[in-house]
Amino acid sequence: MQEKNIENESLRNFSKNIRELRLKSNETQLSISMKLKLDYRGYQKMESKNPPDIKFSTIIKFLKFYNIKFEDLIK
Repeated sequence: MQEKNIENESLRNFSKNIRELRLKSNETQLSISMKLKLDYRGYQKMESKNPPDIKFSTIIKFLKFYNIKFEDLIK
């Protein structure tokens, strides 16, 4: 049970952090989704309060795009 809570917390942190990174770079959800070649609706869901599970390949796209470490996305 505690493992699931950690997963949920990490997903919520991911969601919050990608939103903050996007806003700091003065980008829209649409522009980021296009640059990362992600579905726009899917990107919107990633920034929501209840994000879906995120594919590893999508995480890698964010890491490369923002030039950050994995820990920076989930802390």
